[in-house]
Amino acid sequence: LENPAALVAGAEEISLAQGCLSREAGRICAQGNWRRTLGWNVTASARHFPLSLMQPLFQQDIGLTGSMDADVVARAPYAGTSSATIGLRLSPGSVRHPARGEHQVQVDYDTASATLQAKQGRAQSHLSVRLKNQGTLDASLAFPLNLSGTTAPADASMQGDINASLHDLSPLALFFPQLYQTRGRLDASWQVRGTLQRPRLSGQLTPKDGAADIP
Repeated sequence: LENPAALVAGAEEISLAQGCLSREAGRICAQGNWRRTLGWNVTASARHFPLSLMQPLFQQDIGLTGSMDADVVARAPYAGTSSATIGLRLSPGSVRHPARGEHQVQVDYDTASATLQAKQGRAQSHLSVRLKNQGTLDASLAFPLNLSGTTAPADASMQGDINASLHDLSPLALFFPQLYQTRGRLDASWQVRGTLQRPRLSGQLTPKDGAADIP
């Protein structure tokens, strides 16, 4: 903890002044408050946070390198519109995982980012990944999200697009460990439509010169 953070807690108000934690080159800061008559708000950020510190959240044999920057701003006024903005950005790094026996899968990425903006019962999200010499992934999704905690209508619409181009299929082994020595490329273009209760996925998946060993 870089410095003491003032905390006020009572029946009418709870507030936390900005407090920051530092470890290695990383830094995380947060502050927020709630008042019975005004609502609540939260602000948080992370800079150069080492992804290796997140390894305990995953399987023990997963290795992570690189760092993350993040920003979170959320507010829910007592009388007004709730909103939230979240942004994540990863510096160049890698993900490593044993696929089979002594074989290890390593996926290197140049950049990766994710954003989410929510307001007036709707959310817009976007994911972008640029793999190092292996391809790209872009996905966006708009969907109902009520920050007040009430359930979104079952007929609320959702729509999105997923586009991927993999020049090297080895990253698939991260999700399907039974695959070994994958070869070829894969292009995908999908559309997400429908509602929360009845989502629809349609599009094209185009493999080329694909092959893999399955033990």
